[in-house]
Amino acid sequence: MAKWKCEICGNEFDNFHAQGFDNRIYCPLCYFKKENQKLKKQYCERTDCSGRIGNSKKVEELQQENKQLKELIDTILNWN
Repeated sequence: MAKWKCEICGNEFDNFHAQGFDNRIYCPLCYFKKENQKLKKQYCERTDCSGRIGNSKKVEELQQENKQLKELIDTILNWN
């Protein structure tokens, strides 16, 4: 008989150190699925989930601000 039983999928296992989330026992597969969901959520909070940092509106705003600052620097440098 197996030492552990996953509280998510019901699989029994005994050759892996039992992992717990919220005081629950997870089999290795459910553990990694849960961890993957957590990491994916953190990634999507930092990106727009297409690989670009921030959402496209914020990127466009920053690009416009960068352009204005470069123009201001050029104006100041050419002042003399």
